[in-house]
Amino acid sequence: MKNIFVLVSFLLVFFTGLNAQTNKKEAKLYKKAHYYYDYYNYQLAIPYYQKLLELDSLNTLYNFEMGNCIYFSELDRTPSLKYYEIAKKDYVDAYFYSAKVAHLSGFYSDAIKNFEIYKQDIRQKTYTDKEVDFHLNKSYTARRFKENPRNVRIMNLGLNINSEYPEYVPIISQDERVMFFTSRRKGSTGSMRDAYGHYFEDIYMSEFKDGIWQMAENIGYPINSETHDACIGLSPDLTKMYIYRTNLQETGGGIYESELRNGKWQMPRWIDAEFNSKKSSEKTVCLTISPDSTEYYFVSNRAGGFGGTDIYKVKRFADGRWGVPENLGPEINTEYDEDSPFFHPRESTIYFSSKGHENMGDFDIFKSEILPGGKWSIPINLGYPLNTVGGDRFLSVSLDGRRGYYSTVREGGMGHSDIYVIEMAFNASNYYIIKGFLLDSDSKAAIDAVITITDSKTKEIYGIYRPNMISANYVILIEPGNSYDVEIKADNYKTYSNVLFYPIDSRENEFIIDVYMDRIK
Repeated sequence: MKNIFVLVSFLLVFFTGLNAQTNKKEAKLYKKAHYYYDYYNYQLAIPYYQKLLELDSLNTLYNFEMGNCIYFSELDRTPSLKYYEIAKKDYVDAYFYSAKVAHLSGFYSDAIKNFEIYKQDIRQKTYTDKEVDFHLNKSYTARRFKENPRNVRIMNLGLNINSEYPEYVPIISQDERVMFFTSRRKGSTGSMRDAYGHYFEDIYMSEFKDGIWQMAENIGYPINSETHDACIGLSPDLTKMYIYRTNLQETGGGIYESELRNGKWQMPRWIDAEFNSKKSSEKTVCLTISPDSTEYYFVSNRAGGFGGTDIYKVKRFADGRWGVPENLGPEINTEYDEDSPFFHPRESTIYFSSKGHENMGDFDIFKSEILPGGKWSIPINLGYPLNTVGGDRFLSVSLDGRRGYYSTVREGGMGHSDIYVIEMAFNASNYYIIKGFLLDSDSKAAIDAVITITDSKTKEIYGIYRPNMISANYVILIEPGNSYDVEIKADNYKTYSNVLFYPIDSRENEFIIDVYMDRIK
């Protein structure tokens, strides 16, 4: 009996000590995991939570925070569901995040169910009923849009443009021969990374030749620097580039302008205007310009808006002065974020992204038209599959309205956000496209010319165009059945004149006319 007592006592002490060691190891692991968790370094925290769950797989705290690490890492969020399922017992917010993951995975009915349970739960919650209803409505909208898809074709632009790193903000010249975009890929200028391990932004360029977009190249100095450099806009004649650039500390930034002279981009200069704030709390990003280069549309979180980031416009006068920024108003802006405006060069239409309005996910892309009197029409969601439950932004639409280029995260992509081309009728417009080269007859070099199109019958100016100084191409849209006078002028060149007429019943809608201009001798 005495021997049995001694053995039991020994085992009790042994397992108590073993349990104490395990608890000590577990506490140490949790301290490390929670350190990274508190500082939002979720990917670094995940391995520690995995070890903790090996020790205690049913611990609701470990499961909840592991689920959050996966969810907020913005990777594939689906694996977080199994952790949230266990955490629901003690953490009501697990229902909310389960609903969000179900929504992002396309399980809209499951999302709706979890949102409703979350609303009805009487435990203390992080999110208000208003916030839950906001996301709940997105699930209803997404389900409805997916049941009624638009007839579009969406194609990834492939490895010549995209990489395993984020690519976004495609900006296309009017002749669709040149594309500028922003990437956070390896090999960026300075090779610096932010706190989350992402490379700083650089600007890249690709040309469309032989039916494909060529391998993108970093456009280098002086456009790209050791800081973040993102191409956010181009002037209609492609002679000015607008760049969002930060400081090295990433505590502030603003918009810079670079001019193209003799085929080379000049050192970017800070735009000294009231709308381009130097306040670290105030960001001015994204830019689109009206066809006559007198109105600039930009995005800002400046005070006095409707909430989040809003879209504004500001006039730029001929003498270089800037006007007072004007908010586009409640028809466009909501209490949520608006972003990436694009003013179509032929239509009185603005395309933009928003987290508000009738929305199916994160950012959706909308269009709105200027009405008589200057007000904007109610924005229309461009629908599924162009819009998804993820972030769909930075749409640029071709001059004829048949194609769009934008960045999004889609199944089958290269990694993070990729650049895609969409084939669809963005504008219900019926135009004929006249395009071609505009060259010096001897050197075959591009000419900085002004193309004036006049209605032959009314003698009213129909449009004024300029060629792309990089590709030497011009593009003109005319209405079928009308006659137009064409006049092309350039310094030190003889004036070129022509008359355009194409019947309504033409089988073709695209015509190529190459123009060679002679120098004055």
